[in-house]
Amino acid sequence: MKFAFTLFFLFCILITSDLVGQKYQFSLQSIAEHEPIHSVWHKEKDHLPGWIECKSDTFPWNLALPGFDDGFAWNTAKYLVIELEHDNPNTSIFQLHFYSEQYKSASPDIRYRTGILPNLPTQVVFPISSLGLHFVNTPRFARQLKGELVGEPMDPTSIKKVLIHLAPVQWPDVFPRLKIHNIYLTSTIPERLTPPKNPMVDSLWQWSSKSWPGKTKDRKALKDRLAKYQSETPAVAFQSTHFQGYSSLKWDPSGFFRTYFDGKRWWLVDPEGYAFLSTGINNVRASVSGPVEGSEDLFSWLPDPAKDGQGLYFKSQGVWNLNYLGQNFQSVLGKNWQEDWRKFAGNALKGNGFNTIGIYSDPELPKETQLPYMAMLKNFPSTKLKVFKDFPDVFDPAFRDSVQRFALQLKPFRRDNYLIGYFVGNQPEWASDNSNLALEMLKKPQKSRTRSRLCNWLSTKYKGNIVKLNAAWVENYISFSELDSGQIRNFNSPAQTDLEAFTALMVDSLIAMVCIETKKADPEHLNFGFRFSFIRSDLCHRDEHQFDVFSVLGNGLLAPELTEDIRMRTGKPVFITEFQVGATDRGLPSSGIVAAKNQEERGYAIQNYVEEGFSRPEIIGIHYYQLYDQPFLGRFDGENYGLGLFDVCNKAYEDPITSYRTANSRIYSIARGKKSPSDKRITPIKPTWF
Repeated sequence: MKFAFTLFFLFCILITSDLVGQKYQFSLQSIAEHEPIHSVWHKEKDHLPGWIECKSDTFPWNLALPGFDDGFAWNTAKYLVIELEHDNPNTSIFQLHFYSEQYKSASPDIRYRTGILPNLPTQVVFPISSLGLHFVNTPRFARQLKGELVGEPMDPTSIKKVLIHLAPVQWPDVFPRLKIHNIYLTSTIPERLTPPKNPMVDSLWQWSSKSWPGKTKDRKALKDRLAKYQSETPAVAFQSTHFQGYSSLKWDPSGFFRTYFDGKRWWLVDPEGYAFLSTGINNVRASVSGPVEGSEDLFSWLPDPAKDGQGLYFKSQGVWNLNYLGQNFQSVLGKNWQEDWRKFAGNALKGNGFNTIGIYSDPELPKETQLPYMAMLKNFPSTKLKVFKDFPDVFDPAFRDSVQRFALQLKPFRRDNYLIGYFVGNQPEWASDNSNLALEMLKKPQKSRTRSRLCNWLSTKYKGNIVKLNAAWVENYISFSELDSGQIRNFNSPAQTDLEAFTALMVDSLIAMVCIETKKADPEHLNFGFRFSFIRSDLCHRDEHQFDVFSVLGNGLLAPELTEDIRMRTGKPVFITEFQVGATDRGLPSSGIVAAKNQEERGYAIQNYVEEGFSRPEIIGIHYYQLYDQPFLGRFDGENYGLGLFDVCNKAYEDPITSYRTANSRIYSIARGKKSPSDKRITPIKPTWF
């Protein structure tokens, strides 16, 4: 194989054999020589191999890898492997940008990003099959954090180049640097790297090498803290009604939660008729869990499953996980620790003014605490075949059967008046961008009931005349049956317009079937619809006639966004089902999607968000994500964000909790226009995940 020359670089291709096929090695020396400003080539002991050290205050910083036409086996290899490490103080965000022949613009077809822990040699293992964009998140491998994909599906043979991109994490305070030791394509998952000299996680599941104010020193300190929580008297909530409603404002009771517009703003109304604005926390459960299998060498200690870890290990996605928080509680309080934890959780919620238990929480908490709660329905209706991403074959009779089974899970909740309402789905991938679902469906020669319905719909629109469709779409189909089994070849404007109209029909049909059946099963409770990640498509607004409340995640800004536009377009009240603010000044190296400089400013940011939100007449609820920090080595999908109100040793973050308690005490005065929301200044920080 000969050297490949491109506009940006010269590559030396070294081919070696592995167990399955060939290992295509990228020459780091050649890469570095053609990136003289941003990288430096280092030899190890005066001979190859070596590494590229990337250190610069200029962003973005890129290195380019060759494409399929340069002779690299992107179409037959299974994995791209990049061995690297860094000594930045926090997580660094490592990205791959894939470019194809089809798109000549500066934007890549696909962006992939993953987090790299500090001071830990890591293999970024990227499955080439992920380029099909069947999922938003990529599979996890040892030492990797969360991996995400954004873009359009692409074939490996269309890869023109791949840019390695190092993002400006926490800029301008930190200029990241990175060592790349090896880059290659391979047919097999690589062997594990050697264990680090020092473990990354201590025996209390904290970051072992970092110190911070309030870090739990030993198990005695943990025991003293939990004993203090046990002895505390039950806290009194700010609200005084039975369902934690606002006693100064009342309408007709209905026996269940409902929505009400008073001419100026939207409200929730509790079963007794009192005004209710939902302030809550999601994922209130005694679990800070993550995979340990494959990463055993990163822990200073792991409990014996039959002794210290009894009942705390579990399998998830085929890998053993451990509940670190549960192990801390169990080691101090014994086998009945969960009962004590529920008492603590109830006091923590009520004592800080929260009136709702959010989704993904301990199912026993509503009964234990007598607090209203939200439910997330499980296993959204689907079909074996997906027409695009997670969108089901909606016109297949099997989908209707799935919907009917799905709705039955509501029946046990039907008479529970502590339940405010339910979400039918969570962050559907088909709504994550502005995709034309019908167009994407036609890009593959895959038969489906939905595709056949589309072809019948087009036949009706063009009165059975394929010549008229060919003229409009600039195609040459012989018949509508050919369109049913082939691939679309042209993406012109008339074709896209037709397919956008059918996409709307697909979404309307999906939502209508789900909402009709859930209302049959439970006519009493509110339907909060999907928890949309973002509003990036008009398709998200097509639920207005079916859902009682429009729900959207609020991550990404220090104040809710788009809610006025939602109210204008849907005529519905808005529920911010999740927001978060993290920081890296304590025990975790990743802040999450939104970052504050420290815990004090994190508290300001939370207060600003909650108070600004409830000052808007369309917002009836805001929930925080989540009660606890995530684990240092990452949860099931690799997130390891320092965004909780408590850490893994159950120590409170006082500044955020105090600010949240203040906000919760003011929401009704702010909602009625009697007080103005806080606008305390926050230092802008680039987050360690974005």
